[in-house]
Amino acid sequence: MASMNSFRTPNAFANEDAGRLSARHRRDLIDGDMKQQAAYEGLESARLAMGVSRIVIGLHLATLQDTNGWQGRSGAKSFRRFLIEEGMEPTAAYQYMIVARAFLLDHAVAPERIAMVSMRVLVIASRYLCMEDESKGIESNVDEIVSIVKSMPSAEALQSLQDRFELNEAATTSLDRPKLSRPVVSILNSVEGLTHDGRAELYQALRFKPDVLVNEISKVKLIRIPAVIRPDVPFFTEYPEGFTQ
Repeated sequence: MASMNSFRTPNAFANEDAGRLSARHRRDLIDGDMKQQAAYEGLESARLAMGVSRIVIGLHLATLQDTNGWQGRSGAKSFRRFLIEEGMEPTAAYQYMIVARAFLLDHAVAPERIAMVSMRVLVIASRYLCMEDESKGIESNVDEIVSIVKSMPSAEALQSLQDRFELNEAATTSLDRPKLSRPVVSILNSVEGLTHDGRAELYQALRFKPDVLVNEISKVKLIRIPAVIRPDVPFFTEYPEGFTQ
């Protein structure tokens, strides 16, 4: 066994007594706490930036979809395919768009206010948002909903929304619609990429209004159904008025 005299103190501490070693250790602990705090603050800052970016991405995608600005930028024949070719996961992208439309475009909520909230929670919360309508005595509930989703854990926030608010008209309408099967959703994704003439041809092939000629189908009014109304079809789809599914 090595004797006590043969023990060598590490060079870094060779000239320091016990008191100084203790003081140095405390300084190291303080520095460590500071580094941990800096890391935590950096994490919060990064999460905020990421949350804002997702919502802003949704806003840009909504603009491209509404203006057909995505067409011609790749070989994509549908908006969903455009997302894939741009390296975006469609399900996530559609969620970003739902949140951007509901909170930013419809209710003018600054992205920073909701950036730290789960995207899933925001999508569900959008179904409870109501615009102010003085003629009907309806007050906007956006500030209250934002406060709930920001201050509570996800599960508690969703339960609170369910207990305190009624689904808005758009969400209520969606409950009355049958859930579409995957093959039908796939077909609707493809239909989205068709030109107006292509849609007319499709409607005729499906024997939609057989008494309507192809060159008269352009007169049929189209209805834009947003994803917040049709949660099972995550994009804006056009259907001829009177079209049944």
